[in-house]
Amino acid sequence: SRAVSTEVYPVQARVIFYAPIEVIAKRVPPSAAQLEALDAESCLMRTGARRTGFLAMHLANVGVEFEVLEPPELVEEVRKMAGRLARAARCA
Repeated sequence: SRAVSTEVYPVQARVIFYAPIEVIAKRVPPSAAQLEALDAESCLMRTGARRTGFLAMHLANVGVEFEVLEPPELVEEVRKMAGRLARAARCA
């Protein structure tokens, strides 16, 4: 799964999900990422994508709290997305 989930993509990411690895494994297929348990309540995901915007959207769709460790461009993309979503919620 490593070759499929990371090596073929220009954007390489490391992300902490604040949920047990079993929860994330049910939501993220092995072909999309490598998962590693950090402790009983969090796990590290290594994944890749062609674009940061696409990856940010998929991370958000997992549906649990997360923290982007790298790359910095993905951190910035998540910040931009958070701003857009916050502004959209005010309009409702």
